Amino acid sequence: MGASRDFGGAMHEPPGRDESQSLPSWVSLLAMPVWITSPEGTVAYLNPRAESLLGLNLADCAGHACFLVIAGRTPEGAPLCGPRCFVRRSVEESREIEPIRVSVPTPGGKRQEVKVVVIALDDGRLVHCVVDGARELRVRKFIDRVALRSPETIQPEQTDLSAELTQREREILSLLAEDATLHEIAERLGVSYATVRNHVQHILRKLGVHSILEAVAVFLLNAD
Repeated sequence: MGASRDFGGAMHEPPGRDESQSLPSWVSLLAMPVWITSPEGTVAYLNPRAESLLGLNLADCAGHACFLVIAGRTPEGAPLCGPRCFVRRSVEESREIEPIRVSVPTPGGKRQEVKVVVIALDDGRLVHCVVDGARELRVRKFIDRVALRSPETIQPEQTDLSAELTQREREILSLLAEDATLHEIAERLGVSYATVRNHVQHILRKLGVHSILEAVAVFLLNAD
């Protein structure tokens, strides 16, 4: 990690253990940098990829204002983040949040331009996902639907699709990602509906998810 930065200003009380770890289960499955802000606009969570990108530890910045921690700028170098976050205003006004191109500070005093997709949770938290171009459409199409159905988990586990799923299970996930129904999949694969349903149950158990939507999101986010 980089050297500790002074964020200045008053710090809100850092989130307690229960709040900081009660994350939607799909957050741990995102193979990308992720940070979450509280309804008050303070940093509540950074995953290891975000810590590496920003050169920060969650313990150093939890409770500090997001605009001071992220210090985002436009690709042209103009200030982007501020006390009255435009993303938060969009949520409050029920406007769509478009993917944001933002320059963020990285270790060594340099800056890096990234694209951020922001997901608003029902409890007022904002999930910021740093995505590459190849994954953006996958994220935008599925993550909002998945977020609404995801239970919270205290100790989320990482998922390795190649190690967990059989070839037939990956094939079924691929068809589900094309919006095929279980009956349609059974017909296309020449197997019974019950067989497909059993495969789906195995997929959900192996991935540690609770719905087909979550399973498809994991598949799309990890697909090459």
